[in-house]
Amino acid sequence: RVLDRATLEGLNTESFVLAFLDETGREGMFKWMEGDFSTEVAADTLEGVYVKATAVSATLGAWVRQGQPVLSNFGGSPDANSAAAATAMAALLGKVIIGPGTHLFTTATISVPVLFMDGASVTVNSPNTLTLASRIESSRQHIFRGTGLVALQFTGGSDPEGEDCRNTHVSWWGVFPSGDVQTAAI
Repeated sequence: RVLDRATLEGLNTESFVLAFLDETGREGMFKWMEGDFSTEVAADTLEGVYVKATAVSATLGAWVRQGQPVLSNFGGSPDANSAAAATAMAALLGKVIIGPGTHLFTTATISVPVLFMDGASVTVNSPNTLTLASRIESSRQHIFRGTGLVALQFTGGSDPEGEDCRNTHVSWWGVFPSGDVQTAAI
């Protein structure tokens, strides 16, 4: 067990090949992998998946996260703006995966697919707007919270890009139909 990424970076890779990172929000198992990871290490600016060892060149190996990475592994948080974490994850993986719990966003645009795992949500508070401009994958759960705006961007025209944003569930905004038919006087 290592407390943070700095300790992971300093491990002797000849003595340790597995390490559990215990840093809050970034927890997970890392395995020392030999090979040229220089491109991946350079691309993973927030060390969500790839962590360079201090004493070893990334052309010789890197610490690699085992299992599915989620936004919190890149620094996403319920208490601080998660936009930089989403940008870093999108650049590295081509998608954003939001794990269980909530993640705070100020004004930001995410132009890659976004996957909400069970129990995941984002909070956007006024006057901020979170714009999602690609596919959203989520079960029928309350994923959009807060007093700000969530905009689903559709580019339209003959380009199908953004088409997936047109398929939504009311439950994503906290509406769960009871099955009862209700009437109101107009």
